[in-house]
Amino acid sequence: LHGASQERRAVAAEALRLESLENTPCQLLSSGQRRRTALARLLLSRKAVWLLDEPFVGLDQSSVARVCELLEDQLEANGAIIIISHQDFPPVSARARIFELEPAV
Repeated sequence: LHGASQERRAVAAEALRLESLENTPCQLLSSGQRRRTALARLLLSRKAVWLLDEPFVGLDQSSVARVCELLEDQLEANGAIIIISHQDFPPVSARARIFELEPAV
């Protein structure tokens, strides 16, 4: 967990609604819970650039909204985010630039 203190781990768990799962082995988590766990670990890493592959797959609408808030926080902290996704998702930020790739003809 990137050497994070108990306090920081608790904040990340709360941010992604994982508090009740603290002692649950990852193999017992649902796909959405696993994705949220991975995002919590990313929060703990304090990396300036986040590379996310399909971050919204398996998440319910409230989790998608919460992840978008966390992405906005990353941008507010002058971080960068690269998201690769095949699905549409809500705008992350007014400052976001979205590039859509078209299939080669």
